[in-house]
Amino acid sequence: MRALLVAACLGQAAALYADQAGEQDWHRENIGRVTHAVSKQKALFVMTEAGDRSLVASLGARTGTLNWRTALPPDEKGHAVALTDKAVVTLSGEGKCRAWAQNGGALLWEQPALPGKSSQALAVVEANKQCTVAVLAGNAVAFWDCSTGAARGAWFAERDDDA
Repeated sequence: MRALLVAACLGQAAALYADQAGEQDWHRENIGRVTHAVSKQKALFVMTEAGDRSLVASLGARTGTLNWRTALPPDEKGHAVALTDKAVVTLSGEGKCRAWAQNGGALLWEQPALPGKSSQALAVVEANKQCTVAVLAGNAVAFWDCSTGAARGAWFAERDDDA
């Protein structure tokens, strides 16, 4: 059993030789410290912190080329990032959920999460040819259509007063 675990871990390791440094890796300046990242084929989508600002950016995965970058409002920290087929979905501030076009970074839609709730998690669910963005906030989950941002409802957990 231990040998199987070691073999599985070794199969996932990757490294560069010294002579490959700078040729097969890259470093990008002026985007801040990366806090969240997701990738899709040849693009890397990141949420970063740069001082009191959070940024959303698209980078070329192979070269690190900056495709686009957008700053969030001041003092609004990023919490999560996820992908749909055509959008980058971010969760920031006190529950602002936004969708950005993967090509160009245009804002597609913006929705507040549940009022008065601290947002904790973001997920994109694709099933039955429908795409839904789900945000966990406090004891509730809010749902929106991926492409339009139209509300699809919310689910609230029952409170157990005996606990």
